[in-house]
Amino acid sequence: MIGPLSPDPTDTSVLLPIIEVRSATNPSSLIKTSTITCRIPSVQAKIRQRTIEGLQFFADDITHWLDGAFGDGSAPKPRDDLKMIGSRFFGSKGSSSASSSAEEEGEDDDTATVFRVCVTEADIALHVPTTDVTVDGSDRVLSLRGSDIDVKLESNTTGRQETALTLVLLDAEFADRTNTSAPNRILARTTPLFLTGNHLPMLNLRFSSLTHPQSGLKETGIKVILSSSTFFLHQNFSWAKDLALFARTPEGVFEDVVPSEVTRIGVSLMDCSLHAKSPTLGGAIVVVIGTLEGKADTESGADSRNAELGLSNVVVLAVDDLATTTELYGGHRSSAEAYQVRLRL
Repeated sequence: MIGPLSPDPTDTSVLLPIIEVRSATNPSSLIKTSTITCRIPSVQAKIRQRTIEGLQFFADDITHWLDGAFGDGSAPKPRDDLKMIGSRFFGSKGSSSASSSAEEEGEDDDTATVFRVCVTEADIALHVPTTDVTVDGSDRVLSLRGSDIDVKLESNTTGRQETALTLVLLDAEFADRTNTSAPNRILARTTPLFLTGNHLPMLNLRFSSLTHPQSGLKETGIKVILSSSTFFLHQNFSWAKDLALFARTPEGVFEDVVPSEVTRIGVSLMDCSLHAKSPTLGGAIVVVIGTLEGKADTESGADSRNAELGLSNVVVLAVDDLATTTELYGGHRSSAEAYQVRLRL
């Protein structure tokens, strides 16, 4: 459900969904950029297995239709000949030939497209089928709540025929709420937001795909930045297996995947924590990581892979009262300081 949002219970005005369309030309690069922005105040959804499968089939069919209707001017292709989602953007075999035809016809490359979706608040419940005998009923309920969500899809904005998908979340919480009386948090912001703080986004994820025009080499980039977050480690990890099966691609969808020749992966953790609860005692071990930087470059067919990892400013705390780790306060320079101040109270 997509709808309005009241910023204040005492305020009679509400925030309404807005769609903005604009076009501008960069004077330095002479690239004309068309931007479509959708601002959505509130999103609420209950997603089940059949909904996920239906959305994947729908996205697959729409992309195939676009590939047939606009890729090379031919009619839409039957399902057996259709390509994966994003094929005309992320370098499938069909889109490569289509792009070559377009280039031979003199298609103008000095255009860019930006599609952006901004969501103020989101509350999504995933009803995941489970075989865990400890779960009452047939579904596990995984809750994803977030605020100030920014999703952006960019095509050719740098003039290099590069497509990039960026996801930014200021605040979010992922939890197992199957048992409503005792929900288990899995990932959440370590300390709550406050008005006077200069907060970094909790999550910044960027996926990019670039095909070099001269060599035809396909390069994929994945960059993840996680800040001021805590991962709660529980004894029961069955939710992860259930979620993997829930998101599994149905047979017949996304089959013709063209592998990337070069994949560059970067991971950054800033002021993040690992909260490991004791399975038998009422305590926990908390590991606070000040900075972690990791990157890896892989090449298709290469015998060796290079990876680098840097870690600094690690604090380990032993806690005998779980309440002191779940009720932290903001306004501190780091998560380690917030934990230490709370433990001294």
